[in-house]
Amino acid sequence: MRAALAQLDPAVGDKAKNLRKLEATIASARADLLLAGEMFLTGYMARDSFAHLAEPLDGPTVKAVQKIAAEHGTHVVFGMPERETETRKLYNTSVLVAPDGKVASYRKVYPANFGPFEEGLYFGRGDGLTLVDTKLGRIGLLICYDAFSRRRTPFRASTFSQSSAPRPPRRSRSSIASCRRGQSRTPCTCCTRTSWEPS
Repeated sequence: MRAALAQLDPAVGDKAKNLRKLEATIASARADLLLAGEMFLTGYMARDSFAHLAEPLDGPTVKAVQKIAAEHGTHVVFGMPERETETRKLYNTSVLVAPDGKVASYRKVYPANFGPFEEGLYFGRGDGLTLVDTKLGRIGLLICYDAFSRRRTPFRASTFSQSSAPRPPRRSRSSIASCRRGQSRTPCTCCTRTSWEPS
């Protein structure tokens, strides 16, 4: 399996621009699996704008990514603010879109709400693991801070993909990856950012 880690800098609040950047990266990577960062669709620091930027999983962005994934034969994992249709609640969500059109999602269970992080002000808590059966094998999804919880590890996955928005220190990144591999004995892909967004 060829995996690509798309360490891209999203334009805060500009979904169309970020989607074009994601499509160009998918086309050039020619990968079986491509992972973009947490909240890539809108940028991590969209704050009060999350309310109008959020979309349901059957919204225009996911439909666009379905077409891109099918065209390039790539399983795409990216982060977005999800609006639950029934309740209108918002979630920090990682979405997997397969080339066959299959869509799966994972809602962050532990929104970071300490220090510089304000996720608890905008997002509800997810509940449960996401394991997705694909042609690449069973893929588990994780988002950033959830990786520190042993209960969040998808032990029966063939591989798992973890996305993060803030760029943590190198030591922290390697510690998370080593911890996850050590607990689950499965390969992992971890994708963070290459720079900080303006606050």
